[in-house]
Amino acid sequence: KQWYQRRVRALSTFAGASRILEALALDDILGSLLEVVKKGRSRRGNPWVAVVVSWALLQALLFVGSLNTIAPFVATFSLLTYATVNMACLALGLAGAPNFRPTFIYFNKYTSLIGFVSSIVMA
Repeated sequence: KQWYQRRVRALSTFAGASRILEALALDDILGSLLEVVKKGRSRRGNPWVAVVVSWALLQALLFVGSLNTIAPFVATFSLLTYATVNMACLALGLAGAPNFRPTFIYFNKYTSLIGFVSSIVMA
């Protein structure tokens, strides 16, 4: 049972990563570095080029040979992602943006600030 759950989790993370990679490419966040990712979508709208690029990046990381070598980088990037999300929520909350309506019932500027600071401290 655990074997199946691990595989499903890995595949869903892989699929999500390819869609995030495609979104980064479409928004030109990394400039022309991801130009090739913009080019390929299947008839059903799946970003097959982003999947191939994500797979290649994953294989390059796996060739390192030890998960203990990669784990600190993954943890740091995850914490920096959480910090960025909290910083964006804090900025939108302080700015009073009318289109920002969080559904988390305990949200206020202090929860975003605490999340941002704690993520930076742990990173």
